[in-house]
Amino acid sequence: MMKKIGSILLLLVVMVSCTSKTTYTEIVQDDLFSVAVPSTMQKTRGLNGDAALQLQNVKEELYLIVIKENKSEIDELFDPTTVEGEDIFTQFSGTTLEYLTSTLDELNPSELQLQDQTINELPGRTVDFTARIGGLDVYYKFAAFQGKEDYYQVLTWTLKEYKDKNQEAMNKMVDSFKEIK
Repeated sequence: MMKKIGSILLLLVVMVSCTSKTTYTEIVQDDLFSVAVPSTMQKTRGLNGDAALQLQNVKEELYLIVIKENKSEIDELFDPTTVEGEDIFTQFSGTTLEYLTSTLDELNPSELQLQDQTINELPGRTVDFTARIGGLDVYYKFAAFQGKEDYYQVLTWTLKEYKDKNQEAMNKMVDSFKEIK
């Protein structure tokens, strides 16, 4: 009889844990932008010194950074006539992605095609890719956004083995990004 009760309890625990949905919290940063993140993520300072927002869940191997760049300062660095057919935002997002991937190994260049998207009324460019860093296979989702006065880089990543588990949360974080001002 005790074995049956124990088995039933174990089955209930498994069923409850499988049906639990991720809850999200909207993080508003400096009254500039917001992003919805899994409520299990915590702020940190150790991911990127340039990031305006850094979040992590070490247990689930899920990370997010948002970098804000002043648009007028960035625009001065690019010449809209240098690359035929590319506006400054396109050049910025491509250059940023190049810089990000320059330190990564085992990267498939065919995966690095930025896709134009509008997310929450912001022009954006996104890409998902897998690479190796420090001997670890990592799955990344990168997005660049053009705001009113700033450009934003949003990068979220997880270990490749956690891709299926974390991809929905990664997509939701990027797709929820909004400029507030």
